[in-house]
Amino acid sequence: MKVSFLTDYRGTLTGERFHMAGSVAEFDDATAAELVKRGRAELVEVEQAEAVSESPDLTSMSVSDLRKLAKAANVDGWKSIRRDALIKALE
Repeated sequence: MKVSFLTDYRGTLTGERFHMAGSVAEFDDATAAELVKRGRAELVEVEQAEAVSESPDLTSMSVSDLRKLAKAANVDGWKSIRRDALIKALE
């Protein structure tokens, strides 16, 4: 989670790294929650533009790239599916 520091801070929660008031840093959820609880930082809202990524144009991708995407998406039979079936499975 991203937090914005409200005060200058250096301590065990940040691994003794110094953060100036107003600076933004990313920490695991538990650390971020503890910094907020102690009043040292506030959570930074994630912008919609960051949260939503554009879908790639599958029709212009190579079969090799389509197979990599299919593997990452756990598409069954990704090794042997034809190009048009890969595109359909990934849409």
